[in-house]
Amino acid sequence: MSLARLFFVSLVIIACPSGAPAQALKIVEKLASNAARSVGRQLGKGTASIVFTESDEALKILARRTASFPSDDVFMTRFSRLSGVDDTLRAEFRALKPAEKRLVVELGEGVQLALRRYPDDGLALIQKLDAGGLAQARTYGDFVVDGAHWLQTDDVAKALGAVKLGPEEATALSRTLALKSLPNTLQPEHLIPLWKSVIRKMGKGAGVFWKTYIAPHKAKWLVAGLLATYLIMPEKFHDAIGNLTEYALRQLAELGIAASSGAVQGTVGGLVDAIKARYADDPATTTLVTVFVILMLLLAVPWVRRWICLGLLGAIRRGSDVSTKQESEFRRQHPFRE
Repeated sequence: MSLARLFFVSLVIIACPSGAPAQALKIVEKLASNAARSVGRQLGKGTASIVFTESDEALKILARRTASFPSDDVFMTRFSRLSGVDDTLRAEFRALKPAEKRLVVELGEGVQLALRRYPDDGLALIQKLDAGGLAQARTYGDFVVDGAHWLQTDDVAKALGAVKLGPEEATALSRTLALKSLPNTLQPEHLIPLWKSVIRKMGKGAGVFWKTYIAPHKAKWLVAGLLATYLIMPEKFHDAIGNLTEYALRQLAELGIAASSGAVQGTVGGLVDAIKARYADDPATTTLVTVFVILMLLLAVPWVRRWICLGLLGAIRRGSDVSTKQESEFRRQHPFRE
């Protein structure tokens, strides 16, 4: 990510602080409700309407996609194509800022995708994904919606609920979801938040892993009970671009799932690509961590430590010599007189 793009992302976030996109989210909520009614779907028992939160996360995710906004005409064209748009919503949309218009359009298109693919469960799925999950789907791919839909099925909830978590998994789950106690098993309400956490951590790599190793072999993952470990600790399986770890290779082999040759090679040569992917998401932190790791690796080499120590000692000695010469010269020019 260039400095200009980084500046743009920061500017968008600053320009749209918490609470600023409230009107934008209300428009998306109305779109979802109108679209549901247009296809004869009810909003769900006990639910008066769709309510979105996570506006800040959605803005940050969408801001990383591009460093520029299209024209107002492009925004309006995309908005008008959405189901459920009326004259009142168009007037409200025109009054929004560019970042908020993009939020409405992207989330609105995410809503349409979920309702089109899963007309019976789309509304419940949209509510659970929230603004952050829909923004992930628009940024990383439709697999975000497909994975979330599968995870909320009864078969998955039953299979995962039967898996007893180990201490490491329970601790990681509690930390990820900010739970007050260590859980023994995964509960249905944990699944989609965990799935969103997987996407947040692994980005496009999660899409590669889902499409290649999970979606074609769903039954194997449920029978083996390995899905819980993946949802809680995806970094044990692959990196940010989908290259497999040694742990994943062993587990996939036990499941009878063949790893592609490119994925196996990626475990050796994917470090640079993984760093690039991390840099694209968080350049400042990635740069600091990379510099720190390189410095620590250099200090682990004996001759490097010796060279640094000799250089520091030499600098100190030279500084001492200069001070001594300056003192001698001062005394020569200004002899002490009683």
